[in-house]
Amino acid sequence: MARDLSHCIARVAAAGRITAGQALELLNGVAERAEKMRLTGEPDPFVTAAGELAASVKAAAKERTLDALLNANARARLRGVVDENGGVANAFQSLRAEMHFEAGAKSAESAEGLWHALGRRWIGAAINKINLAGAFKAAKSGLLDNEIAEALWRMSGGTANEKVRISKAGQAVADAIKAPMDEAVERLNTIGAHIEKAEGYALPTVWDARQLRKAAGPGASADDAFGAWWARERPRMADRTFRDVMPKEGQSQADAEREFGKSVFFGRVTGIDLSGGFPSVGMAEGTGDYVPYAFEGTRNIGRKLSQHRVVFWKDAQSWLEHSQEFGGGASLLQHAVQVMDSSARRYALMQKFGTNPAANLNQVIEDVKGQYRNTEPDAVNAFGKQEQQLKDTMGRLDGLLNAPMNADRQRLAETILTLEAEMHLGGVSLTHLTAAPFTLSAQLTHHGINHWNAIGEIARTIFSRQSQDEKRAILAEAGGYVHGIHASLAAAMRRPDTGIPGWVSYLGAKFMQMTTLPYFIDKLQADGVKGMLMANLGHQVGRAFADLEPHVRAMLGRYGLTEGEWDLLRNVENPTTVDGVRYVTPADIKNVSDDALLEHLDATNYPEDQQARVLRDARWNIGDKLLMYFNDAAEHSTVTPGVRERGNPWVLGSARPGSWDYLARRFLLQFKMWPLAAYHQIWLQNLSQSMGRLEAAQNIGWILALATAGGALRMSVNDAVNGRPQRNYLNPVTALAAFAQGGGLGIYGDFLFGEVNRMGAGLVGTIGGPVASDLDRLLQIYGRFKTDVETGKGSKALDHMWPDLVKFGIGHVPFGNLIYLKSALDYLLWYHIYEAMSPGWWERTNRRMQKEQDSHMIGYTPGGKVPYFPIGATH
Repeated sequence: MARDLSHCIARVAAAGRITAGQALELLNGVAERAEKMRLTGEPDPFVTAAGELAASVKAAAKERTLDALLNANARARLRGVVDENGGVANAFQSLRAEMHFEAGAKSAESAEGLWHALGRRWIGAAINKINLAGAFKAAKSGLLDNEIAEALWRMSGGTANEKVRISKAGQAVADAIKAPMDEAVERLNTIGAHIEKAEGYALPTVWDARQLRKAAGPGASADDAFGAWWARERPRMADRTFRDVMPKEGQSQADAEREFGKSVFFGRVTGIDLSGGFPSVGMAEGTGDYVPYAFEGTRNIGRKLSQHRVVFWKDAQSWLEHSQEFGGGASLLQHAVQVMDSSARRYALMQKFGTNPAANLNQVIEDVKGQYRNTEPDAVNAFGKQEQQLKDTMGRLDGLLNAPMNADRQRLAETILTLEAEMHLGGVSLTHLTAAPFTLSAQLTHHGINHWNAIGEIARTIFSRQSQDEKRAILAEAGGYVHGIHASLAAAMRRPDTGIPGWVSYLGAKFMQMTTLPYFIDKLQADGVKGMLMANLGHQVGRAFADLEPHVRAMLGRYGLTEGEWDLLRNVENPTTVDGVRYVTPADIKNVSDDALLEHLDATNYPEDQQARVLRDARWNIGDKLLMYFNDAAEHSTVTPGVRERGNPWVLGSARPGSWDYLARRFLLQFKMWPLAAYHQIWLQNLSQSMGRLEAAQNIGWILALATAGGALRMSVNDAVNGRPQRNYLNPVTALAAFAQGGGLGIYGDFLFGEVNRMGAGLVGTIGGPVASDLDRLLQIYGRFKTDVETGKGSKALDHMWPDLVKFGIGHVPFGNLIYLKSALDYLLWYHIYEAMSPGWWERTNRRMQKEQDSHMIGYTPGGKVPYFPIGATH
C-alpha cells in the first residue's frame, strides 16, 4: 500500500509539475471530500471529489498565472521608471517617488497620494450623504447599528430578519457606505484581487485578539478563553461554516466542529493562520518550498483579499453581536470608515507595485543593481546604502512594519504619549492658524496663486461660516472634511472593557476635538485649498492646455493630466458651478460623454463589452489624478507627516511597534515630525519646483517673513493668556524664537519655547521631548529633596518637595492647558494653590523671570481677589 501511495504521489507530482508534498496535499483533499460525499450518499464520491478539486485547482492556477503577469508588469514598469529618470544614479529618488510625494520628481503620482486621495473621497462623500440625512450623530454613537447591519445584509442578498425594522436614517447610512465599498471591491478585482460577493454580508469580520483572549475574563487560561468564546460564538455561526468539516474516525460532528473552532480562535489570537490554500507559494514567488530572497517576509495583498471566508454568520444580528463582543466594539460607521481607508491603501499599493508590493520593490532593487553593476559600480554601491530606507518606507506604507512586536508594551507607550499630548497641546489650533499664512501661501504659490491672494483666502476661510450644502458636497466628494470625521468618530467610541488605555485614548480624542484643531484643519484644507484650486482651474477653462498659467500647467503635468484630458474636463457637459463660479472637480469626469471619452481614448472601434471596461477605467484614472492634485496640495498646505518621514532611518526606520528601539524613537520624536515634514513639503518643494532662482528667492523671503510674523502672533497671544508682558520683537533672539515657533518647528516650537523650558528644564529634557522633560523635572525635584536632607535641612525637605510635586501635577492635568481655559484656571485656582503651599512663590517666580528673561508676570496679588489691570499695566 505504501508503494502504491508513493507511486500515485509521484505520478500526480509529475503530471502537475508540483512537489511531492503538494501532491500528497491534493490526494488528501480528494479523500476528505470523497468521504464527506460518501456520508451524504453520493453515488461515485471519489470521481466527483477529484473533479471538483481539479476544477478548483485549475481556477487557482489561472489566478496565480494572472497574479504572476500583473507582478511582472509592475516590476517592468518600475524598472522603466528608473531607466527614464537617469538610471541607478537616481534610482533611490525614482522609486521613492512611486511610494510618496517627492518634491523634485517628474511625477507626483504616488501610492500614498492615491491612498489618501481615494480613501478620503470615499469617506467624505459617504459621511456628507449621512449628514444630509441627519443620521450622523445616531450612526456614530452606534444607536443605528442593528438597522445598518440588517440593511447591508439584505442588500447583499441575505435573508431578512423581519423583527428588525429599518428606519429611513438607518437605510440612508447603509446606502451611503455601501456605494464606496462596492466601488472598492470592483477596483481591487480589476488589479489582481478575486473578491467574491457573498450572500448574507454586512462588513468584513474583525477579530480582536485581546477580546478573544479575555473571553473568560482577565487571567484565564487560553483553553478557558476558547471555551467561553466557543459557547457564545457557535450559536451565531451558520451551518455552512461547517459544510466541509468532517469528523475523524471515532469523532463526533460536534467534536470536529469544536476542533475547527479552535483553529479559528487560536489563529486569530496568535495571528498565525494555517488555513492558506494550495499551493502555499505561487508562480510569482517560485514553486515548491523555495521562496526567493526578494519575497521573504512579504505578503501578497491580492491573494490575501481573495481568501474565501472561513466563518459564516446566521444573520446580521449574529455578525453584529460578534463585532461588538469580539471585533473591537466600534460602531458600524467607524468600522465602515476603516474599511474604506484600508481598501484605498490596498488599491493604491497594488496599482503602483502589483499584488505583492514589497516583494516587487525588493526584486526591482536587485534588478537595478544587477543591470548597472558593470557600468556604474560606484552608483550601485551608493544605491545599495539607500535600499534599506526604501524597504522601510514600503514597510510603513503596506503596514508590515506597523504590526506590534509587543502589543501590551506598545499600548502602554501610546497611553503615555497620548497623556503627554493632552498636557502640552492645548494651544495647538492657534499654532496651526498662525502658521497657516506661511504654510498655505508657500504651497499655493506653486499653483499660480500669489501670496497676497493666498493670505486673503486664508483669512476668508477662517472667519467665514460653513460652506453651503452644494459647495460642501463638491468638497466632500473631493475628500474634504475627513479630519473632523475621524476626530468625531474617535471621540464617540468608548469601549467598556479596554480599561485605562481605552479611556485615555477616548479622552485624547475628546481633547483634540476641544482644541478645535480638526475643525480648522478641515476649513483650511477643504474650504481653503481645495475650493480655491477648483475655482482656480475653473477660471482657466477657456484656455487651451498650452495657454494655462505656467505653474498650473506644470502641476497638472506632474499628476499625469494631458492636454486631451484637460480638454475633456473644460468642455464637460453640465459643468459644476456654485453661485455662478465654475469649479473643475474630480467628479466632472462622470459628466464627460461616452462618445467624447472613447474618441479621446481612440477606442471607438472596440467591442461594446470592452468599451464599458475602457470607459470605467479611464474615468477612474482621470478622476484619481485630479483627486491627488487637490489632496496633496491640501495636505502639504497644513504640513502632514507621512510614510516618508516615518520610514527615515533617523526617525522610525525598521523599528516595530512595541520594540524598545521603537519606543525610544517615539518618545524622543514626539512633536518633532512636523518640522521634518515641513522641510520636505515646503522648503524642498520651493527649491525644486520654483520657476527660476529669482522666484525661489522671493518665496524664501515670503516664508521667512510670514513664519516669523505668525510665530510672533502666537507668542503674543500665549503671553497674554499666561499673564506675561509682551516681548521686544525687535530683539533678534526673540525674532528667531518667533520664526521657530511660527513655522520652523511647529508644535515642537510650542514645547521648546513653552513655560516648562523657560522655567528651567534641562538640556536632556528639552532635546528628548516631553517624556524626557518630565523625567528630568522629577529628577530635579528628587535632587533638591536629597540636597536638603544632606545639607541638614531635612525639616525643610518636605516643604520644598510637596509644592514642587503639586506644581508638576497641576501642569499635567488633562485639558487644563486648553488655551481658552488655562488663564482662568491659573488666576482663579492654581496660583492661589502655589502661594498657599509655598508662601512667597509669586515674588520668587518674578525675581527669577526678571533675572533670566528681563520680564515678569502680571495680574495676580497673593491673597487678593481676581485682578483687573487696564491695558498697558505692568504690575
